Formats: sequence, C-alpha cells, structure tokens
Amino acid sequence: MCYRSLRKFQTKECAVAKLFAKHIKLAEAIEMCKNTRMGIGVGTPQRVHDLIEGGALSTKYLRRIVVDASHIDQKKRGILDIKELQIPLVKLLSRKDFGERFGAERERLELIFY
Repeated sequence: MCYRSLRKFQTKECAVAKLFAKHIKLAEAIEMCKNTRMGIGVGTPQRVHDLIEGGALSTKYLRRIVVDASHIDQKKRGILDIKELQIPLVKLLSRKDFGERFGAERERLELIFY
C-alpha cells in the first residue's frame, strides 16, 4: 500500500506517517513518532519493529496491521518472496503482545493481508 494513496486519510488531529528505513534515518523516525499523533504509520517490518522496541512507537491503541502483499518489485517479488523481509515480518507479527490480542474480544488486533 503506497504512502501517497493513504495521505487522503490524514487529518489535522491524526497524521499518516512515513516510517521507511530507506528514506528516513532511525533517529528522525523516533523524533517524529514522539512528536506526532499518528493514525496510520507506513513502514517496513524491520523499521516498525525497531520503533516499537525503542519505545518510540506505542502499540496500545493499535487495531490493525495491514501487510501489502500485493506490491511486486522490479524483480517480480512480493514481500513474502523477499528473504530480507520475511524474517523481520515474522518477528514483528510474532511479538508476544500482538499474539495475545489476535482474536481477542477486547483490544482486538486484526491482521490484514492486502
């Protein structure tokens, strides 16, 4: 899912944030997360995991994780085909605090493959 296509959901109270590791340094992303009320965050699995682990990104109000499995790169590979992304994605999705919330009645966390 492209960051640009999600910007239409941005409001004054709730930002759509680009967390891509390639485009933004970790220190800049940490600062932005701490100073921005984020409604939607777009990032690579590793970057999102690093921001959560570093305390810059809270999962307290997280309700959905959307994995863009439809994007195909120039080499005709998707996120599930690229080894460099598979392990970080599994690491992110297998977090203990997420596992407890998948399918829960309260504070449910939904996983969506797009």
